[in-house]
Amino acid sequence: MLQLNKFSLTQKDIENMFDGSWFTHAQIFDDVLLISNKSTNCIVLKTSEGLILMDAIFPKKEMFDAIVDAISDIGWNPKDIKKFIISHGHFDHTGCGKWIKKAFNPEIYMSEIDYHFWREKPFFPDKPETHADFEIHNFVGEGDEITLGDKTIKVFFTPGHTPGGLSFIFPVYDLGTKHVAAIWGGTNPPNNIKEVVVYFRSVDHFLKQTDKYNVDVALSTHQMLMENGLERMDVARKRFVHMPNPYVLCSNKGYREYAQLFRNMCYDRLETM
Repeated sequence: MLQLNKFSLTQKDIENMFDGSWFTHAQIFDDVLLISNKSTNCIVLKTSEGLILMDAIFPKKEMFDAIVDAISDIGWNPKDIKKFIISHGHFDHTGCGKWIKKAFNPEIYMSEIDYHFWREKPFFPDKPETHADFEIHNFVGEGDEITLGDKTIKVFFTPGHTPGGLSFIFPVYDLGTKHVAAIWGGTNPPNNIKEVVVYFRSVDHFLKQTDKYNVDVALSTHQMLMENGLERMDVARKRFVHMPNPYVLCSNKGYREYAQLFRNMCYDRLETM
């Protein structure tokens, strides 16, 4: 019988996240750039009035440089970053935000709950770089919309991974054809039963929204850990025009199948309690 590893992060895995020596990027849609290091990624969404940055990887200058270089490499202008959205209050998503803010002064969005969570409960209390180090302009939550030019991102409140995590739905285009993408904002399940229940309920809530908006693209904040990300990025870079986009699902029902991996992670977590 095939034996597969269950998802878990060791202390060494987490500390390796600070490694700023490796990163990669790929333009995966006409208007979407994916930038990643060994575990965490950010997404840049192009609009008719500038760029929206979603998450900012790790709090290292090298990560800021990687994001800027990736945007420039595909012919976009980093100075066009107008909005910066943070999915949740962990250091690998607030990331290099202080450099982003200083360089481009975008409007910054986050849930108020997770802003306080980030300030009051830093991931590593003994590592100052994981502490809150910039302010948020706009607090957002369930039902809010963030618009720039021709793109609107729908915001949903999905606690569980953190107390105030957010997930998102928005349009993307592949060779001119419109699709609808979803980002589940919090990946690793929590460590107690009560919060796992919250996580499950958030998944159910978000799936109702992905059904409603006919989501057919699954994006992630941890694609390297969750989705064979390196291989998919390579396919996206090298595919010919007649080939399917590896990020597009067969149908909107495919997102429900994709989201089963979050449930499976919860079941694995419960078995360890």
